[in-house]
Amino acid sequence: SLVSTEVITMSILVGYLMKIYINKNIESVQHLVKMRDQISTDLHDELGSVLTQISLQSDLVKSGVYDENQKVEELDKISQISRKAIHSMSDFVWNVKPENDIWSSLLDRMRDHTDLMLEANGIDVTYEIKGIVFEETIEGHLRQELFMIFKEAITNIVKHGDSTKVIIKLFRDPHFSMIFKNDVNKKSAQNHKPLLH
Repeated sequence: SLVSTEVITMSILVGYLMKIYINKNIESVQHLVKMRDQISTDLHDELGSVLTQISLQSDLVKSGVYDENQKVEELDKISQISRKAIHSMSDFVWNVKPENDIWSSLLDRMRDHTDLMLEANGIDVTYEIKGIVFEETIEGHLRQELFMIFKEAITNIVKHGDSTKVIIKLFRDPHFSMIFKNDVNKKSAQNHKPLLH
């Protein structure tokens, strides 16, 4: 009958929608598990490396191979490594919190990182930001990826130059672009990232 056909059709439709819902939830859980495992691995590697470095430098200081001035320098290095380790752990926590899926949080984190890596080493940092709505949301995985690229660029500036001034340009038009310029070689590094909005 017509009623029976409608009931069957509705049952099929409901079943199909439930299947879609369940599959999406399974994918979401799988993504969270994968992200958790990756963060756990990264945290283990990061802390293992830092603690090993601190242990080795501490042993050298205690061994008597340094004079008093050198001891002060080495202890200062250990202090810097410890601060970076604390900041790295804070990064991991920031990565997994969904309330940070907003542009203002990403930009604040970028500034915190340049404060630690550049300004603490006497490098003046200037930001130029255009086209970004601070209170607009951003997908979590994209936020994490952009921050990882940003950190890598900052690390390269510290490792490969004697900069005293760095200009960081962040644009969204509609893709997100990061441009880094320093006062050493006058060259710039640029990254473009398509946004999923």
